[in-house]
Amino acid sequence: SFVKGYRAKNEKIASAIYGVKFAKKDGGVVFRHMHNAKFSGSHNINPDSLHALFSDKDMFGKIMAQSKGATPLTYNLDEALKRVGNEPKKLKELFPKKDYVIKPVDGALSSFDDFVKTADIEKGNYKQVIRESPGHIIQERMKINKEYRAHFLNGEVYAVSHRNIPNEKIRNLYNKISYKINKTKGGGAFVPIVGKKRKEIEEFTKLHMKNIGANDLPKDTSLHVAFDIADTPDGLKFVEANTSMGTFTNQLLTVNLTD
Repeated sequence: SFVKGYRAKNEKIASAIYGVKFAKKDGGVVFRHMHNAKFSGSHNINPDSLHALFSDKDMFGKIMAQSKGATPLTYNLDEALKRVGNEPKKLKELFPKKDYVIKPVDGALSSFDDFVKTADIEKGNYKQVIRESPGHIIQERMKINKEYRAHFLNGEVYAVSHRNIPNEKIRNLYNKISYKINKTKGGGAFVPIVGKKRKEIEEFTKLHMKNIGANDLPKDTSLHVAFDIADTPDGLKFVEANTSMGTFTNQLLTVNLTD
């Protein structure tokens, strides 16, 4: 499967709205997302090893824990249960604010209501989750004010937007249309972030990715991640990382990524 970008028609507008970093004028390169198919030659983006490290929430949490403040406190649920003597109601003791959410290590849930939360465990609604514990993480619950999407490629953040359409009515309409067409809800991560907040998100992303060594890859390998980032009272925090081809480009903007 190949992804080929095309240079935006108006680079000044694209740079101003999305913060896109354009490279040299001539030339172009075809990037290949490698975790679904095997090819040789050209330039490889997100090979199996990188895809696994970032798409698995458990692995992602362990990697980002190397950079202080990057993510909320996160454990593998199985490991967390061992820490509290396999007593689910004691799980809250692992977190300073005594509040958490439990998420599957892969895939995505449609809304926050689908997550298992502290109150669910307190009520004893945990049998299925506990039985499947190796496939879940438990994470400190964040108070999220807003969510953003930041596209990272080899040390650069090339587009920053809202995670969802900010206007509720427009977002709901978009979701209805998206569901009819694609049978999925969500998305709409194309409304741009501008000004100081965009710079803050760019610097946050680049700093933590540098701290974990994400910029030190072999020359023939690239890492592209579309990060979901939460704005919380404790500052910006990574929520999760998207490495699939569906998040490779911004819906309103594709860029000719030059080597």
